[in-house]
Amino acid sequence: MARLRDGLHLRRLTATVLAARGVHEPAEAARFLAPRLADLRPPEGIADLDRALGRLVPAVTGGERIGVFGDYDVDGVTTAAILTTMLRAFGPRWWRG
Repeated sequence: MARLRDGLHLRRLTATVLAARGVHEPAEAARFLAPRLADLRPPEGIADLDRALGRLVPAVTGGERIGVFGDYDVDGVTTAAILTTMLRAFGPRWWRG
């Protein structure tokens, strides 16, 4: 924890939280605190991705109405917003409920 705190000039609480999350190396902590798109994992590991795309692609190309639902937390709202923005770029009709 001291390596994180001293190496990145972090507050003790920040270093403690990172260490509790299993982040112990300064380079790893730097990537965690300032993420880049290139650091994201490839989407192939997402559960049921093929199944979701198998349904989504025909819905978009067929002009079906698509509802987007997400959890009301940071990742759920962010994911719903990104998905909605992407789908709107493809131009389907939207159902709002």
